[in-house]
Amino acid sequence: MHVLIRLREGDFRYSVSEVDAMLTDVRHAVISGAAVDVCADPVAAVETLVALRVRRVLSSGRAARAGDGAPVLRRMVAAVGGVLSVMACGGIRPHNARAIAAATGVRDLHAAPRCHLPASPPS
Repeated sequence: MHVLIRLREGDFRYSVSEVDAMLTDVRHAVISGAAVDVCADPVAAVETLVALRVRRVLSSGRAARAGDGAPVLRRMVAAVGGVLSVMACGGIRPHNARAIAAATGVRDLHAAPRCHLPASPPS
């Protein structure tokens, strides 16, 4: 995965404060959940990420939906002891967000809420 961190449009001449702000953004960048969710041992993977000073990881607990991956997510959260934020993703909606947070111990949730729009009448 390649992450582009850029504060603004325009030239690439940044002030010291802009560089500092971009470095802060880099430290808080989210890593792709697929990187952890395809590992044979996602708990060992997050422990390695802690050693690499990654600050946050996105994961569904190796399941299609975070609710189904809750046991793995809970083990990941316990393994990192709050040093790394495990952000749960996958099937999180308003009706299940609290239950997933409670079941996993995660403090961060990534949701992609959807709503159905009525079809437009033919023109």
